[in-house]
Amino acid sequence: IKCATILEKKFSERFLKFKFVYINLKLHGGNKYTIYKYILETLMPDISCQGMSAEEMIRYVLKYFRVE
Repeated sequence: IKCATILEKKFSERFLKFKFVYINLKLHGGNKYTIYKYILETLMPDISCQGMSAEEMIRYVLKYFRVE
């Protein structure tokens, strides 16, 4: 996590956005649906993941990075 703090600082010095998301696989399961859901909820808390497939969630995550 200290490495993430250093990376955030380096990116902000260059006016770039960097977001670190820590995923504990013991807590969030080992399937891609649960992991993608956690990432999406962390990056975009206002979006509802209910009814989305894993592929739809990863599309939203990728779209987030393109826009931001």
